[in-house]
Amino acid sequence: MEVSSSFELEKSNINNWISLKDLANATDTAIRTLKYRCKNEVYVTRLVKGNGGLRYEILLSSLEPDLQEKYLISSIPEETTILAGEGVKNSPALSFMSMPEAIKPKLNKEVSKVVIPEGAKKIALARLDLLQAWETYRDSQIKTNKDTDKDFLEAYNSGIPYPEIFEIIGKASLATLYRWRKDYNDNQSYKSLIPSYNYRSMYQKETKLTPIEQKYFLDLLLQPNKVSVGNAVRLIKFVMQRNGFSDSCSYSTFKRFADWYKSTHFDVWTLMREGQKALKDKVEPYIKRSPELLEVGDVLVSDGHTLDFEVINPFTGRPCRATLVAYLDWKSFDFAGYEIMITENTQCIASALRNSILRLGKIPKITYQDNGRAFRGKFFTGSKPFDECGFYGLFGNLGIVPVFSKPYNARAKVIERAWREFSETGEKLMPSYTGNSPVNKPAWRNRNEKFHKSIHNDFVPTIKEAVQYFEKWLEFYRAQPCPNCPDKAIGQVFNEGIGTGIKASELDDFMLAQEARKIGRNGVKFLNNHYYADELYGLKDKAIIKYSLFDLSSVRVYATTGEFICEAKTILSIHPMAHHMGTEKDVYHLKQALKQQKKCGQLTMKKAVGYQQKIESLVAWQDEIKLVETVKEAESKQKYTFICDSFGNQQEDVKQEYKFTENNLWEE
Repeated sequence: MEVSSSFELEKSNINNWISLKDLANATDTAIRTLKYRCKNEVYVTRLVKGNGGLRYEILLSSLEPDLQEKYLISSIPEETTILAGEGVKNSPALSFMSMPEAIKPKLNKEVSKVVIPEGAKKIALARLDLLQAWETYRDSQIKTNKDTDKDFLEAYNSGIPYPEIFEIIGKASLATLYRWRKDYNDNQSYKSLIPSYNYRSMYQKETKLTPIEQKYFLDLLLQPNKVSVGNAVRLIKFVMQRNGFSDSCSYSTFKRFADWYKSTHFDVWTLMREGQKALKDKVEPYIKRSPELLEVGDVLVSDGHTLDFEVINPFTGRPCRATLVAYLDWKSFDFAGYEIMITENTQCIASALRNSILRLGKIPKITYQDNGRAFRGKFFTGSKPFDECGFYGLFGNLGIVPVFSKPYNARAKVIERAWREFSETGEKLMPSYTGNSPVNKPAWRNRNEKFHKSIHNDFVPTIKEAVQYFEKWLEFYRAQPCPNCPDKAIGQVFNEGIGTGIKASELDDFMLAQEARKIGRNGVKFLNNHYYADELYGLKDKAIIKYSLFDLSSVRVYATTGEFICEAKTILSIHPMAHHMGTEKDVYHLKQALKQQKKCGQLTMKKAVGYQQKIESLVAWQDEIKLVETVKEAESKQKYTFICDSFGNQQEDVKQEYKFTENNLWEE
């Protein structure tokens, strides 16, 4: 049904006759009350035949306006919406009557016990004090009459004898005193002196809006499209005027009603307009935790933060927004350790945990981290449940209990507060700051901002420079008061809980990032740098390197079988004319490089000489073997000839007896 048709139906129904049962159901009025009014000719009625005899019917136009409105609202179909006349029908977003009962707004039908405000009680008690003072004054007089009461009233209205009562009540008349005294004497309670205001519950709103206007107004407001109050008022006014209701309320009236509904039904308002996540974040009560019960190192909270400024990608050489993974100590709120990486991967997260353990000086008891893909990797927790395979992943090997937060539940991770602090006091100071949203984007990144682009500093730091900057910012951060120990600084609380220390070699084998590289003349090449050690000389094979972006001065080299080879350090570049144009340091590095080359050559020569000696000894040994074989062969031939000469014609019998053959001269 279109909305215009619904309003035409309401107008046509004004002259209709309705039964007492229908009217009672629509207006929540007792049938007995309606029959009494019909008998006393309060309404225009008629008698019609029905089941069991005659019954009353009432002319709708003769009812009170409020009863007419209630009946008309109940006759509107449930699926009719305010925009149905524009071609939108049966829209669940706009249909008030189709909402679930649990969240359907209640239009002034929530009846609760009326609570008298404290201000009204204070006025009533002040009136009682004034009556008692009046009675005391009358008792002190020899003769009491109207003039005596006037004298008391004039003194009171001056505000001198009873200033506190006068400040609350103000001026009063003699008739008012008489009325207050009568009310109090009749009830013997100060409540009879409470001002006769129209006290309502907080869930009841006195408004000029009709139930129809309230209904359609809330239909528009309580939907996820978030129609603004101003636009909803304009739509309501247009539809009401188009259907003959010209005396619509003002914008301020609608606005006050919307503000009242939002303040008294904020849960429904938030759920219908913003969704369940907003309801959880803004309305539902939160759990207050006490970090004071923890010790430094008990719980490390981890999360990844995409930097709001650009750094140089070490793999491509182009600017990009890297990710900073950090572990925050919950007790001190200090960053125990961190790692900067291009993308969130498990090995770099392990490196961040390694750096945290080394600085903390002990193994944490619990790590509380994000529910992201990298944190849920097999490297950390194993491929099967802990209790099934007996393998606890990296955390299990270190004796750490891993706890993962719920997805999309940022309020559970206390590290988010530290990220906000870094964003406001650290990242915004970088020239390559990009902002974390289009709203926070700096002016020089917008289109047609020629002035800001001309004065902008185009410096983009490398990862190493970003690490140095973050360390400088940590000096500022660690000097701030600790949220859990306000009388101490963050760094002070952390330093007081540092352990005895952990050997780095115990963590390196399984907590560094790794890649496959080929060993060349200058060792292994990684991130445009060469890493070399004496143990790599003469090798030309594939190897596994383990590294940390936190410290790229050296890498650990392993064979493909897992055997540790060496720790290779960065090869420094040499000045092309060190002796003539370089410094003493350049000359020193050149001499060391030449010495290294000479040493390698001598080492190869030594290996070659030793190998030649081995070959010569092997040849001499083979010659001796051949000489022995020759002597044996000659002896065999001589013995064969002697036997043949001795036996003469019996050679064939001798051959068979001694098993002589052509190939083996002496096989017995």
